[in-house]
Amino acid sequence: MISVLPEGFSPALPVLIIILLVILSLFVSWWSYKSLEDQSRYIKPLLITLRTLSLLILCALLFNPYVTRQQIVSTPNEVAVFIDNSSSILVERGSYEGESDFRSAYDAFLANRPENLSYPVFQFGDYVREDNEPDFSDPSTNIQQVTEYLLENGNRFSAAVLFSDGIITRGRNPVFQAQSVTVPLITVPLGDTTLVRDISVAEIEYTDPIYTNTIHRITVEIRHRGYENVETDIVLYENGVPADRKTIQFPSSSGTEWIDFDRSYANDGFVNLTVSAEPVDGEFTEENNRASAAFRVLDNKTRILSIAYEIMPDVASVRRLIATDRQYELLQSTYLGNGRYAGESLSGINPDDIDLLVIHGLPVQRDSNLNRLLNSDTSVLFMSTPGSYSMIGNYQQQSPALFEFRGSDTELTVLPAQDTTSVSHPLMELTPLTWNRLPSLTVQDGEYQMIPGTEVHLWGQSAQKATEIPLLVSADYGNKRVANLNAYGWNRYDLSTQSEVSQFFEEIVTNIISWGSSANEDRLLILEPLRDTFTELEQVQFRASLINERGEREPNASISLTLTRLDQNTVPVSFQMRHLGDGNYELNAGRYPSGIYSARGRAVAAGREIDVDETRFTIGSVNEEMIDTRRNSALLQQLAAVTGGYYEENAGSEKLSEFLEEISDQNNTDNTVTETDYLYRNGIWFFIAILLLTAEWMLRRKISLP
Repeated sequence: MISVLPEGFSPALPVLIIILLVILSLFVSWWSYKSLEDQSRYIKPLLITLRTLSLLILCALLFNPYVTRQQIVSTPNEVAVFIDNSSSILVERGSYEGESDFRSAYDAFLANRPENLSYPVFQFGDYVREDNEPDFSDPSTNIQQVTEYLLENGNRFSAAVLFSDGIITRGRNPVFQAQSVTVPLITVPLGDTTLVRDISVAEIEYTDPIYTNTIHRITVEIRHRGYENVETDIVLYENGVPADRKTIQFPSSSGTEWIDFDRSYANDGFVNLTVSAEPVDGEFTEENNRASAAFRVLDNKTRILSIAYEIMPDVASVRRLIATDRQYELLQSTYLGNGRYAGESLSGINPDDIDLLVIHGLPVQRDSNLNRLLNSDTSVLFMSTPGSYSMIGNYQQQSPALFEFRGSDTELTVLPAQDTTSVSHPLMELTPLTWNRLPSLTVQDGEYQMIPGTEVHLWGQSAQKATEIPLLVSADYGNKRVANLNAYGWNRYDLSTQSEVSQFFEEIVTNIISWGSSANEDRLLILEPLRDTFTELEQVQFRASLINERGEREPNASISLTLTRLDQNTVPVSFQMRHLGDGNYELNAGRYPSGIYSARGRAVAAGREIDVDETRFTIGSVNEEMIDTRRNSALLQQLAAVTGGYYEENAGSEKLSEFLEEISDQNNTDNTVTETDYLYRNGIWFFIAILLLTAEWMLRRKISLP
């Protein structure tokens, strides 16, 4: 229904003034022609009428009249339709015929759904997106994303319909989150519940990096079903050659077993790894019996010298973190006073043999051996201690002093807050976290002045207010990098029972160590895949960082990448990487068949070659969706029950149609839409005024009036 309501004038005028304007228009028109002798009894009244109408229209437009239109619009209720787009939907097993059965169920739903509802269609795999044409190419299933979407958009929908096999390969169990969903969820099961016999190599795990002449453990995850007390061999291949073999007996009818291979490598270089489970009679498929990986064996470790001038818990936390990483070789030196050190003697340390100095505090008196190390090209991580603030002035020309400090011995408790301008810096590659949940740190209150060339990544925040106190500062001098953690109390992060807090501590320290120790690497171009292993359904992506011969990030280079499959003779494919800024590059190379691949990058700037780097990765024909393909009906039933919906095996049933009809009747809404039209916006009124004035002028000409 549409209603038109004249609302008068804007701004509103008293009725008396409007009447006076009408009278004035009539009087002016009459006065203009009062002395005109009648040549015809119609001419004079017609002229007065034409002028009066013209004046009234112009006055009306001058005072901006408007008209309001109100329209009542019935908005159809929305029922969200979620379709599982994972590749397991295509698996044909038992009575389930893959995509054909899905199409039948979906078409039945479309044919019997109530027409007075709106049905936005969403696909989901690892995330939810609005799309009504599934291609079943997602390599994982995360139903938790569906419940999260309904929680965030629950007010938009009256109900939701989920087409899925209920097989979760990503995210948490969605049932707990579904208890907070406010709309009923109807679950339509896909797939088959028939038990099949199968063995699959699910995953290959190893600790990266791997070094020469060091024993490294390679762990293989084997999943099995239907082979209780059956034996098979698990064979490890290195570069296509059998390297080890172990026999496994499955102790139960279904489950997961782990096999460990301890390997040591005498030479550095790439190793192509393949693990194969020997086929057993009656397997559902042998496609998931093999898995591959590739890694690089390095011939050296990162040597880190930790020097402590104060004994405090932070020292133990940082040293523990370094010592537990195989990539690092930790040397320790603790100052005892009077020029004596426990552990490594600084006088015998050659700075060229050290990749990174980690210094806790500063000595009361200047130490010539420490000065020698600080004046070298070795990168430095300096961590403040309660006594270091009074000594920092003695090192204004050396590495620890990334700022000038003037203050007292007053301690201040602060929380770390990220500087928004340094989010893309390598030091800040952190897992997303809630910053206000982090424990407090302690700093010395005072005035901090940054020296030129430094960059602040974390600031101190006190009582919900930002301060000018830097907590993490860095400087990159090309062949030497310096970072300063200007706070103490980090051991609280290390010992925290909250995984978010301890993970932040590990990541921030690891990032600093990795960033600082890489300054002296010979590699100018660092090329790496986004992951070590992809599936055939995933896009292969690369990232690279480049510094030039002067140790500066190079933004103007051209990085070409050549992709070669190593396990077959195929033609190499070439690409050009895209610059993201700050010397970082990326490439999306598309999808490829399973195999082991080599990627070789070549960086060129101004006609000269800067560096060449190579990396390797694997593409597996089997993804997580193929490891377990049995429908999880129990999960789908639970989701329906906790949301007030129901489990429906027949998507075209009358029960489903009636349920949705009832939802429509209960939640039907009418919205009133109001539109305001101002008359001056319509040119017809100006046209009418001009037409009236033209008619008046023509009559005046006819009777020879000027």
